[in-house]
Amino acid sequence: MWFHIVEDEPELRRVMGALVTIEGYKSACFESAEAYLDFFSSPQYITPVAIIIDNRLPGMRGTTLIRHIREQVPLQKMVVATATLTDIKTAKTELCYELPKPFRYEQLKLLLRGLVACTETYGTDPECFGHAICKFGLEHPCPFAIAT
Repeated sequence: MWFHIVEDEPELRRVMGALVTIEGYKSACFESAEAYLDFFSSPQYITPVAIIIDNRLPGMRGTTLIRHIREQVPLQKMVVATATLTDIKTAKTELCYELPKPFRYEQLKLLLRGLVACTETYGTDPECFGHAICKFGLEHPCPFAIAT
């Protein structure tokens, strides 16, 4: 199972990719929204369980990238990694999970496991929508609950 990471800080991008790998998953990392969109539209694109996106990217912001992806793949799980409360509020309106920075390894591990469990159980089946609280241990309302 793949996770994609869009993070402009090289060290954080490297560490996040390594943590995903430690958990037994595969990662593909990108330094910008533009680089990710190039990959997204290429024949090499591999659909991930989720895309972890830094909102404060140079050039195109993370929330703009999310909107572009939503146009093509409305049910794609996405995580906004950010240090600002305003960005987290924006993320919730964009039907996304949030990963507050700085985060602990344990937080990322639980998030990855919850996203994988959701995907393995429901995939993109509309039956998963409508749950007020995530059923897979993620400590937040299910971001797709309002999509019903």
